[in-house]
Amino acid sequence: MRRYADLVESSLRNHDEFSISRCCITKDTSSTPRKLRTPIHHWYAWCGAKQLACDHSIDLFHLIDGSHGYITQAFTKRTIIATVHDIIPKLQSLGRFDVPRPRLLSRMIIDRAISGLPDADHLIFDSDCTRNDCHSLSVGLPTSESVIYPPIEESFIQTQSSPIPHNDAPFVFHLGNNGFYKNRAGVLRVFARIGHQIPHRLVMAGPPASADLISLAKTLGISHRVRFHNDPTDEQVRSLYRCASAFIFPSIYEGFGWPPIEAMASGCPVVCSDGGSLSEVVGTAACVCRVGDHSAMANSLFRVLTDDTYRSSLIQRGHQWSQRFSLDQFAKRLEKAYRQAVRASSGKRVSVDSLTRGALQICDSADARCGSRIEEKVGQDLKRHRRRSDRATLNHVSTRSPQ
Repeated sequence: MRRYADLVESSLRNHDEFSISRCCITKDTSSTPRKLRTPIHHWYAWCGAKQLACDHSIDLFHLIDGSHGYITQAFTKRTIIATVHDIIPKLQSLGRFDVPRPRLLSRMIIDRAISGLPDADHLIFDSDCTRNDCHSLSVGLPTSESVIYPPIEESFIQTQSSPIPHNDAPFVFHLGNNGFYKNRAGVLRVFARIGHQIPHRLVMAGPPASADLISLAKTLGISHRVRFHNDPTDEQVRSLYRCASAFIFPSIYEGFGWPPIEAMASGCPVVCSDGGSLSEVVGTAACVCRVGDHSAMANSLFRVLTDDTYRSSLIQRGHQWSQRFSLDQFAKRLEKAYRQAVRASSGKRVSVDSLTRGALQICDSADARCGSRIEEKVGQDLKRHRRRSDRATLNHVSTRSPQ
């Protein structure tokens, strides 16, 4: 969740009332045997959280990844807020999706994370869908909560870009990882239904495609029209959005879903599923189809690619809709959530008044590869915080490694 931590930090960077620091709370596990990496990572995260909770120069802690929700239990005497992006692993373990359940150890860690969420003073959800999912678990969540849509960077709405070479051929674009819920196979099946009727190619950006995905493209007879763009840079992704004729996103489930909003802000019309939060997030600014209905999605995509009036309407609506996801709006809602968290933690040491002159910490439970750099920065920040006692200290707690 490095990106989310970056956005939290940048949205509040110029805030007169908050001083912000960031902290890594785990160690590098890359040299650990693969089977032991997950439990050792979470053990390091727990130990790091316990140590960080003893730092009394911090007024408010923000755990930016609710999948490590157990960390809140280390802050029982401190004020902590947690962001829940989705609970897909928990839903998977409950049999919500037509895929195998996680293994026993993974299920234990998932349940441990969920059980820690009630100990947060305030919960932020990326969408109403994620909030409803969490409440459906009946785990006694805190009453102080809010839904705050993650913002997008201003770079997505820039008019200038350096396109990557794509032979000037029109193309349909998809961005996503190999997780089952991204439904990359569905992208191929949708494109195959109309491929013979359009001149477009398909560009799929993300991690290297799996062998099954490559095999499926061959089976569908479209491998010569599909380009897998592996691990694109941010600038390349922005260029692909701006150059694409349409963006397709047939996810089975999303807790939020940045790519459709990024595409809209970049002037690219969107065709997506209604999986999870997507219909909520895109509103009426995209062409939304039922999850798994590849025929309907193919028809919608064909219309976007062949009906210029309809395409222009989607682009206009998408641009207007994407303005709802600005950093300024995000910052205002975050500040409100922080104050709600302080009020909810009435028995703890920080008050609403002190939040206007103390500190916030963003804690990043990543690994040692980023630890030395971030911890050095945090150390410098804390020294500065002690010299600037007229501002509140906020600490971001995250559980992902900056890549």
